[in-house]
Amino acid sequence: MLLGQYRLSMDDKGRLSIPSALRHTLHEHYAPHDSHLVVMKFFENCLAIYPQPVWLEIQSQLLELPNDPSYRAFVRHFCGSANLCSLDRQGRILVSATLRQYAGIDSEVVLIGMMKKMELWSPARWDAYEANTDTQFDTNVQLMGLRL
Repeated sequence: MLLGQYRLSMDDKGRLSIPSALRHTLHEHYAPHDSHLVVMKFFENCLAIYPQPVWLEIQSQLLELPNDPSYRAFVRHFCGSANLCSLDRQGRILVSATLRQYAGIDSEVVLIGMMKKMELWSPARWDAYEANTDTQFDTNVQLMGLRL
């Protein structure tokens, strides 16, 4: 599982070093012989980073959606921003300028492990999001039923 929260720096070319613990998880659990990741726009103006095997599962679900205008619009939005990238020898990925602009990312980032994917946030957006969500969990009936 991809877990944890990391505050990291991105270089001026848009390269981000994935922490070694997450690289290890990617290698051991998702793609032992493949270093490809899919980076794309996600909800709440962050970016999602999927291991390629997880992305292929999502792609299968998207292909099953009905062929009508609202679903096509969603698939265009979701897939149109997707970039296939590879971890380089230093464990870095290149995040395009377009995706960085969408997420409001400059040189500092917050990387969140989300089990099967990672999310990449601007620190300001992450801090604002986190400050507004803490109280929502106490009253959610479905969450209160979890045995944590």
